[in-house]
Amino acid sequence: MNKKKSLVIGLLLVLSAIICFNINPVFAALPSVVSIEPWTSGTDTILNITVSHAFSQIDYLESADVEIDGTIHTVTISNQDSDPFVVQYNMGEVTGTPTVRARGYCTNAGYGDWSESVVVPEFSSVVLLLVFITATIIVIIVNRRKQ
Repeated sequence: MNKKKSLVIGLLLVLSAIICFNINPVFAALPSVVSIEPWTSGTDTILNITVSHAFSQIDYLESADVEIDGTIHTVTISNQDSDPFVVQYNMGEVTGTPTVRARGYCTNAGYGDWSESVVVPEFSSVVLLLVFITATIIVIIVNRRKQ
C-alpha cells in the first residue's frame, strides 16, 4: 500500500508541475535554403544564398555550408536578423560551370537539407548579352560593307 501511495503522490506532483509551469514540447525548425542566386562583382562571382529559419536567442543559424563541385566551404554567420535572410559567399573568379548547393546549420536542430543544385555560369547573363549584341552588330556591319 505504501508503494501505491508513493506512486500516486509522484504522479500528482508531475501533473501539478505540468499544469503550473505550462510545459509545452519544443520542436526545433530545420533551416532551409530558399534560393541561390549568383551575380558578378568585377571578376568575382558572388552567391546570394537565401535561408529561411525561425530564430531566437538560443535557436539561430551558426553557419552555412556551400558545396561547389563536391568541395564544401563553410561560411560563419555573424548576425541572423530576419527570416528569411541572405548569406553571401564569394566564389572568386569562376571558370567553367560549377554546380553549387547549400545548407544551413542551426544551433539546436543541426544541419538542414541540401538545397537543389544550381549551375553557376562562367559569365553572367549581362556579359553574355553584351557579347551577343556586339557579335550581332559586327555581323551587320560586315554584311553591309559587302553590299
